[in-house]
Amino acid sequence: MKKNVIGAIRDHAIPLTGIDDLQPLLDEIKNVPYVLLGESSHGTSEYYKIRAELTKKLIVEKGFTFIVVEGDWPACQEVNRYIKGYTSDDSDAYEVLRSFNRWPTWMWANEELMDLVEWLKTYNQALPQEQKVGFYGVDVYSLWESMEEILSYLKKINSFDLEAAKKAFACFEPFNREPQMYGVSASLYAEGCRDEVIRLLRDIVLNKKKYGSTEESALVLGLGTGRLGLFIIRSMSNLEIMFLRLCLRGTMLLFLLVQPMRCSRWRLKECLFDGFC
Repeated sequence: MKKNVIGAIRDHAIPLTGIDDLQPLLDEIKNVPYVLLGESSHGTSEYYKIRAELTKKLIVEKGFTFIVVEGDWPACQEVNRYIKGYTSDDSDAYEVLRSFNRWPTWMWANEELMDLVEWLKTYNQALPQEQKVGFYGVDVYSLWESMEEILSYLKKINSFDLEAAKKAFACFEPFNREPQMYGVSASLYAEGCRDEVIRLLRDIVLNKKKYGSTEESALVLGLGTGRLGLFIIRSMSNLEIMFLRLCLRGTMLLFLLVQPMRCSRWRLKECLFDGFC
């Protein structure tokens, strides 16, 4: 059996000595609409470099224009603005990647992504706006950062929904920017903010014609097909409750009631598998 496996690897493995060796993989991709690029470990330079080169080839050779990563939406939106020329606040990729200020910062704020971001900006400069490549984050850890992004946008355009948003988000203030505290409260005492956020999302969607569509504003407010900003806040609220409910089962209940702060938001998912926080 062992010899058969080794023989199969020897017969079918393709040595990876340079970027050109990725061509057989691109040939297999053909014309599929979606390509998922995974990694065996976060923060490994070699994986990041290969993924960046594959991304470039998918853009240039296959016409892909939409990059979605496991990153916080607000920070990734800063990258998106930079590579599409929406803002001049950041002088280079190094500055824009400082937006990733929540642990683990190294997952996206690294030299490999910095090189890709500069490449994307240069590539986009020769393209019309509707053909420029975008960079988006769909992780749902950024609860407070997402709220700040929405409030900042509503304030910038002097929106009539600004006060309603402030009132809805005020529900989260007692939890001191600690999602696990919110999760415990919503799980054990039914004191969540889901209704307030859904009400705000509903009102903004109903009034979406009053908002412009410049600089992908739909992605900030949750309008149209984007629905990212408020959707992430709503999803984060629901996920915190779900994880904490699972985390609080059995003997873990008393432990978390005594020491709830030990179960950080990064480790909430670990609770499901480790059996402790």
